[in-house]
Parts: sequence; C-alpha cells; structure tokens
Amino acid sequence: MAQPTAGPRDSLAELSRDGSFQRTPSTFRHTIAADAEEYRPEAGRYLLYVSYACPWANRCLAARTIKGLEHVIDVAVVAPIWSFTAPGKDEHRGWMFDASVSGATADPIWGAASIREVYERAHPGYVGKYTVPVLFDKKTRTIVNNESQEIVRMFNSQFNEFAKYPGACARMRACAHHLR
Repeated sequence: MAQPTAGPRDSLAELSRDGSFQRTPSTFRHTIAADAEEYRPEAGRYLLYVSYACPWANRCLAARTIKGLEHVIDVAVVAPIWSFTAPGKDEHRGWMFDASVSGATADPIWGAASIREVYERAHPGYVGKYTVPVLFDKKTRTIVNNESQEIVRMFNSQFNEFAKYPGACARMRACAHHLR
C-alpha cells in the first residue's frame, strides 16, 4: 500500500491553480489472481463499491456486466451527492450511503455512512483519498484495489471460470500496451 496523504482528501484537492485535474495514484493496488497468495477469484467473495456519478466506477460496472459477473461480484452504490463525512472532525466531503436516494444502497458490510468509513474500518489509521471504485474482499474485510483500470483487468481475466460470457472482451485492452 502506498503512503496516504497528510489528511483527508477529495478530488477538489487535486485541482491545480489553472483548474486542471492532477490525479494522484490510487493507494490500494493488490491483485486478484488464481496463483495469488491472498486474493483469489471466488464467486461471492468480492464487493464493488461505486457511484453512478463516477466515470471510473462506471467502467468497472460496465466490465462486470459485459463479462456477466453480476452473480459473482456484488455491488454497493453510494448516493451521487457529496456530504460532510466526519462532521465536527474535519471539513472532508465525500461519497455517502443513502438508500433513500434512487439507485443508491446501504453499505452491506458495516452499515457505514460514507465510503470514508469503509476505508477507515477496513484499514484503521488510514488517512488519504476516499474514492470509488473500491474492490473489497468480504472474506478478509479489506480493500483489495481502488484503481479502476486494474479492477477492469481483473474482471476481464481473473473471473472467467465464473463469468456468463468468459469470451467477452477477449480482445479488450484496458490500456494501451505501452502504458501497462
């Protein structure tokens, strides 16, 4: 795991003075693989946290659907509106769970109020960006990965034995060869 930033951050902290987005690297970069020591492909083991308002999360949802992994990878959806994640503690705003919002769900693991709470419960002491998508291991109650490109690659290659459409995306490349 990479070292987190000094305090809670959101995407607004990644805007430069000229308004360009300066995205910092994702923090959790573990891999699910058949030969992995810790995270192996299993039906029902993993949960994908998303927001329909996040393009990176939506590409993970698209890959999950194209491969036919809806019965393999569960999904939890935060509301598409940011709110204070720790009122009275700091000014961080982020993704909140609010099942009363159309399309959103409650957190099925801890009943967390925010994605920030998921990060902090899964990794006590973590301070940094609280982003979606998050690929979460329900078995170990840890965050496996929060980099959408890597999540798409894992869905495309590591869950074929469970996929309804294992051949879908056979020619798909999550990124250009020279960027891998």
